[in-house]
Amino acid sequence: MKKNNYNRRATTPDESKMIGRILGGHTEEFGVLVNRYAESVVRVVRRIVPSAEDAEDVAQDTFVAAFQDLKRFDSARASFKNWLLGIASHMALKRIQGSAAFSFVSIDQEQWGDMADAEVDEWLNDTSTHRLAQLDKAVKRLAPNDQLLLSFYYYDDLRLKEIAAIMNCTDSYLRSRLQWIRKKLCQTIKSLEEYEDQ
Repeated sequence: MKKNNYNRRATTPDESKMIGRILGGHTEEFGVLVNRYAESVVRVVRRIVPSAEDAEDVAQDTFVAAFQDLKRFDSARASFKNWLLGIASHMALKRIQGSAAFSFVSIDQEQWGDMADAEVDEWLNDTSTHRLAQLDKAVKRLAPNDQLLLSFYYYDDLRLKEIAAIMNCTDSYLRSRLQWIRKKLCQTIKSLEEYEDQ
């Protein structure tokens, strides 16, 4: 698992002015922000909510909530996009609470707690078709919050500070959580491959 290197997008001066105008009564301009970020919001929601129809509902609810709470947006804390993705993540996780859509894997920490980072890297950086299929299965067995953290970090190339603003936690917590998740993925892949060999 290697990070992508996409360009990051902070709240632009244009967006800041637009938000000011929206808050000043030019509410029709919010549609520009919806059009700009609809695809990103739906993509994040779909990572959590399995049903396309439910994901569309959550995305719409996200924009309604963002519009209603726009006065709370703080550009010093997060970009508008990341603030919006934080709302989307929260609403998507809320939607699946109690859902049986996810199967979680429970692994005893003693099995992987002493696993060296080099060993984890070796397992997770293997790009063979079989290993990538096992990695996909392992990721799907993680809790939704952990899946989301991986998506933001590896696929959206967000910095831990940005993810912390989205997920409302500290970047130091996320750093240790990522390390834990990587080891858990490695052990899950090992378990899946051992099961195949039986």
